[in-house]
Amino acid sequence: MVSCRPRIKEFRPFFRHCGCLLLRGGGSNLTRASVNGKYYNLLKVINVPEDKGSYGDFNDYGYYSSTSYAGYDNIPAGYWVYVYPDWYIWGNQK
Repeated sequence: MVSCRPRIKEFRPFFRHCGCLLLRGGGSNLTRASVNGKYYNLLKVINVPEDKGSYGDFNDYGYYSSTSYAGYDNIPAGYWVYVYPDWYIWGNQK
């Protein structure tokens, strides 16, 4: 019998389960992070809960081109949106 359990090697707001991409906490954070469709083409999500003090529960920061942030490297340039506790980095804006 083959078990189909999520395998999480590091914290991510999503994980793969049986080949499907699942978003932790449902799709509401992703909808909010896209600013109701303003941004699309999700490039990366990074977990930075300590940014809540500076950015609150939600912040549409805009375009940011840094490649490193909060201990994360190889971050693509894009449109950053903070939905506590994660930064969502989008490739395109409508």
